[in-house]
Amino acid sequence: MAPHHQDHDNDRPSKRVKVMDTTDAAETTPATTVLPTVALFQLARGHLDAQWNQREAVIKQSREITRESKKLIVMLQRHDPKVAFAESEMATFPAAKAKVLQMLSKLAAQFKSRQEFHRYSSNVKHCIQEFLEAVAFHHFLEFRRMIPFDDARLLLESLGLQLMPQDYIMGISDVSGEVMRFATNAATKGNTQWVEASRTYLQDFYHACLSLDASFNENDMNRKIDTTRESLLKVERLAYDLAIRQCEQKMFRKDQDVVMQDTTAQ
Repeated sequence: MAPHHQDHDNDRPSKRVKVMDTTDAAETTPATTVLPTVALFQLARGHLDAQWNQREAVIKQSREITRESKKLIVMLQRHDPKVAFAESEMATFPAAKAKVLQMLSKLAAQFKSRQEFHRYSSNVKHCIQEFLEAVAFHHFLEFRRMIPFDDARLLLESLGLQLMPQDYIMGISDVSGEVMRFATNAATKGNTQWVEASRTYLQDFYHACLSLDASFNENDMNRKIDTTRESLLKVERLAYDLAIRQCEQKMFRKDQDVVMQDTTAQ
């Protein structure tokens, strides 16, 4: 009779593997870890979207101010050099300037703090420099000299804006081209006074540019200094040509007087 073999495996304790309920874990874990992270990113996205929208609004206003400032410069170029600026027919200039001042004040109202202004300074500086160019050119036509930094700073601070020294230098450096064009128009009309005033202005400004510290490494400044030098050379040439022309006219008139005297004596 064959021996009976018992299955001892059934007598051993069974090794049961504890399986976790992943369904319950999936329902409880994200509620405590994922949702705060999502909320954090949503908050950051809201801040970035707000900054982006504000930057777009600042850029749009800056372009409009730049365009209106260029119109001011064109308007000033039409000034008759033979007429005093205060007595000239520039009736539309005050209203046009007031419009730009109002636009600048509206732009400044968007910045709630000094930090916020510096955040968008790269988007604002171009319109400030263009407006300062128009103001500096106007100052030259009225007083025949460069506008001081404090005067320009107080003007912008009254509007709620800040004027950085580098923006002041970059703004008035563009006036050299406008002064050269104005001197050229004055020379065609034989107005030596404005040509001399333009020459003096450009000489003083060019010497001031050469005295700038080497640490002032603003973009395009070297190019603007070269442009100022070229404008100065052109105006100096105009002054020289006018002086020679006036001397020739005086000599011609003197010769005419001698001929008239000889004719009368005969």
